[in-house]
Order: sequence, then C-alpha cells, then structure tokens
Amino acid sequence: MRVLCPVVFWCLLSNCCIAPNLEAQSAPPDTLAIEQAVQEALERNLGLLAERYNVTIAEARIITARLRPNPVLSLNTALPDHGIFHSGTSPFAEVAHLDFVFERGGKRQHRIEVAENARAVARLQLLNTVRTVILDVQTACVDVLLAKANLALAQENLQAFNDIVQVNAARVRAGDLAPVELERTRLAALQFQNEVRQKESNLLIARNQLQTLLGRHLPGPLIDMVGELRRDSQPASVEAVHQQALELRPDLQALVRDQARSAAELRLQIAQGTVDYTIGAEYQRQQSNLKEGNHSAFPLTSRCPSSIATRGKSSARGRSRSKSPPRSAP
Repeated sequence: MRVLCPVVFWCLLSNCCIAPNLEAQSAPPDTLAIEQAVQEALERNLGLLAERYNVTIAEARIITARLRPNPVLSLNTALPDHGIFHSGTSPFAEVAHLDFVFERGGKRQHRIEVAENARAVARLQLLNTVRTVILDVQTACVDVLLAKANLALAQENLQAFNDIVQVNAARVRAGDLAPVELERTRLAALQFQNEVRQKESNLLIARNQLQTLLGRHLPGPLIDMVGELRRDSQPASVEAVHQQALELRPDLQALVRDQARSAAELRLQIAQGTVDYTIGAEYQRQQSNLKEGNHSAFPLTSRCPSSIATRGKSSARGRSRSKSPPRSAP
C-alpha cells in the first residue's frame, strides 16, 4: 500500500495536467480569415502594445522640453537675542529673494526640436512594427493553409494506398498475387501513414505559431484558417517594387528622422555652452525699537556666469583643427 500511494498520486496529477491539453486539442478550432487574424493581432500583439507606449513616452518628453526654468524664491530672517534687540544695536530682519533664469542660445527651441524628432522616430518605428506584425501574421496564415493542403494530400495518398492494400489482399487470397507484393504495399502504406503524422505535426506547429502572433495563451483552442491563397494576375517589376519600398517603408523613414534628431541633438549641445543670465529681486525689511521705526529696501541683482572656460575650450578646439592636416580627396 505504501508503494501504490505515490504511484496513484502521480497518475492522478498527470491526468489533471494532460486533460486540459487534450480537451483543448479535441475542441473544434476557431475559424478565421486572414483579415480577421491580422485585425486581432493588431489589437492584442504584445510587441505592438509596447511600441505604442514608446510613442506616449515621446509625447511626454515634448511636454518636458517645452518647460521653462522656474523662478527660485528664497526667504530668510534674522532673529537676534532679545537683550541685543532692546539695546537698539541689532534689529530683526526679514529678506525675500526671487531669481529668474533667462535661457539664451535657443536652448528651449532645440530641446523641442530634439523631442519632436524623437516622437517622429517613435511613430515611424510603430508603423514599422505594424508592418512587421501584418507580414508575420499573413505568413503564418499562409503556412497554416499550406499545411492543411499538404495534410489533405497526404491523407488522400494514404487512402489510395489503403485501397491498394485491400485489393492486393483479395488477390493474394485468390492466388493471383504473391504474398511478398502484399507486404510491399503494406510497407508503402505505413510510410504514407508516417507522412500523414508528420503533416499533422506541421499543421499543429503552424497553428501554434499563429496563435502566439495573435497574442493568445497556450494551450488554448486551435485556430483554423479559411480562404484561398492570394494569386496575383500580373507580376510586378523589380524596379517598381524597389522604388515603392524606398518611398513607403517606415523603417527607412525612421532612419532619416533619426539622423535629423542627431543633428538637432548636436545643435542643442552647442547651445548648452551659451551662458544664461539670472535676474533677481530682493525685499529687505528691518525692525527696530528705536524712534526711526522699520526700514525697507528693494535691491535688484543680476548674475552672469563667466565663460572663460568655454572660450578656452573653443579656442583650443579651433587651434587643433587648424593644425590638423587636410584630408585628401578620395
């Protein structure tokens, strides 16, 4: 009994795991047309959903690039000892300081340009992903239809050889055929039966690949394609197809926009070397216990960082370029 209990447990566990797969395979498959499969893939494909989020992220970066520097408000106060305050030598003081940064060199415009080009690249990459998904789904649908046709042909061949085996068996019983010929036909029938099993396996693999592209969970109900393969009446010329690909392929357009984004990024980095100005306003209020009362002041400040280091780098870069030998023409 101790030996049989684990065996019974593993048998029940294997039946529970295998039963859903058998039910999924024995269930009638869902029939879809190629257009329906493409539409379902565009709605549920995980890679396509990830590319759509990239477009949303690029749009958020445009909003970030359009932001201007926020003013900085500083508040401080001086609270001396009360004994010192009553002597009239050190009053209370409150100071409010506001700074505002003025960006120069077109930094904001260059940031927006970089973000807009990045959004264009993300949109074109999304279109390229859509194109790739449509191509993969259509190819998988064609594979399923081709596997079905091959399976039907293999089943017809097997049925024909089974009929030949029955005829040869009758001829052997009648003494009209040697038994060795019957064994040869049975061997050929077994070979065609093996071919039918291979075609069934190819059809199952093609359906699973299509199911993965559609974003469905595995294991699940099988997918069956309906319709016929496309047949073009007139062949297209190579030059026309090449020209159409250069004009319409989104991956090529994405490379062009990515090059424009790199140029805009270079202009932004050059603009970062421009010095920004900071203008500030300050309010000072002093309290005293003397007869003069309180005093207020409104000073204005302006700060400009030094550009000595930037000029030194630019001059050194210019000297290095002038010393470099000229490139020979190819």
